[in-house]
Amino acid sequence: MQKRCESALLYWQKKQSLRNILTAVLECFHSGFDLLCSVLFLGIGIFLINAQSIQLGELVAIYVLYTSFHFHFLQIGKYIPELTECLVYMNDLFEFLALKEENDYLGQNIEKIQSKDLSMPTAVSLADISFGYANEQTIINHLSVSFENGKMTAITGRTGCGKSTLLKLICGFYPVTGGEIFLFGKKLSEIGYEEARRQIAYVPQEPYLYQTTIEENIAYGKPGASTEEIMNAARAATPFGSAALFTTRIFTMLSFITEIFQPPVQAAVTSRPPDSPPRQTEARPAPTPP
Repeated sequence: MQKRCESALLYWQKKQSLRNILTAVLECFHSGFDLLCSVLFLGIGIFLINAQSIQLGELVAIYVLYTSFHFHFLQIGKYIPELTECLVYMNDLFEFLALKEENDYLGQNIEKIQSKDLSMPTAVSLADISFGYANEQTIINHLSVSFENGKMTAITGRTGCGKSTLLKLICGFYPVTGGEIFLFGKKLSEIGYEEARRQIAYVPQEPYLYQTTIEENIAYGKPGASTEEIMNAARAATPFGSAALFTTRIFTMLSFITEIFQPPVQAAVTSRPPDSPPRQTEARPAPTPP
């Protein structure tokens, strides 16, 4: 992951350096061309006046018309970098629109998680999974681990070792390149992402806010949630008592410039009854699923 970040930073620095060079060249071309045209225009104008071909007033009128025309003409060069940037954004947009829907990654036999499955001793099991982003080295290589039902397991490690990536794989945000993920004894590929995510509450390191009310942002993961459920979720997410502010501000409309400042949170997988005290346990190797 660190190599990936360094590569992305180096790519951005090269693009920014190229853009700065192009902007400087265009500015020099603009100034030099402006000076050259002015000298040539005045030189030719003085020659024509001495030859009594035109009058001084006519030269001034033509020069005013010339300055107005060439100013707008040279402005085209200033917008070339912005046009290039817009083309890059357009390419990213088309790549996003060309992505396959999640249903294309699912198997044909979709199973449902039954209420009896929720009492199984193992909630999540990773069986020899591997994963790597496109055109990059493998981040997770042949990992087997299980998370017990009713217990809290913390995943710790250095930055870039794949903690957040592991959680995204469990949620089905990326398909694994090898192995299988089991949720309550059933394969994630056979359950279906929509059914699996009903059993998962994922809190990212950086929150994503939508331009709507606080209430709708909280209830985004559960359409049709009642106000009481939304308030309970707000209280559970803010243990320092700041959730009391939501009683009067829950209908506040958020904008794109809204920012939330919060301390960093370690990635964790939690699956426990609400009344049981949290405990930290070590991840143990998962038994080989049938």
